[in-house]
Amino acid sequence: DSYTELLSALSGLVGVARTVEAKTRFAHIVNHIWLIAPYSVLIALVNFLDETSDSSVNKLIDRHDELLTILLREIRADLGIKSVDIAEDFQFRLWAASQK
Repeated sequence: DSYTELLSALSGLVGVARTVEAKTRFAHIVNHIWLIAPYSVLIALVNFLDETSDSSVNKLIDRHDELLTILLREIRADLGIKSVDIAEDFQFRLWAASQK
């Protein structure tokens, strides 16, 4: 599933050890998503990418989590997963493996 691959590739970018391979994997799946996702997901993805790109200045972790939450809610809606039981102020977060 493309959305699973997107989240998996995004997980490879969490933390300090961002490899060229991880960035390339993420770019490939993002480029695939452009072909298959509905407009609402595309807008959420663009906003997330604009905020989190390497060239973005003044990145804020709270803004990252806010945009990630919007993106994941749109993906869940596209998949037909009802989110009525998720609190409005709930935020999704990505977790990184310890480098120790």
